[in-house]
Amino acid sequence: MKFSAIFLPTIVLSASLWAKKPVYDLVVYGGTSGAVAAAVQARHMGKSVVIVSPETHLGGL
Repeated sequence: MKFSAIFLPTIVLSASLWAKKPVYDLVVYGGTSGAVAAAVQARHMGKSVVIVSPETHLGGL
């Protein structure tokens, strides 16, 4: 039992370190209409984009 109590958390933590981390060309912070427009334009230009916003909705209106 002692072995599994040590071994299991080690496996879980190491698995998260091996997980592939996402890579984006552009990170847009904010949910305003300008931020959304910038993200859409960058995507049209072939870039990978993620929007990060503390707000509960996008658009800012």
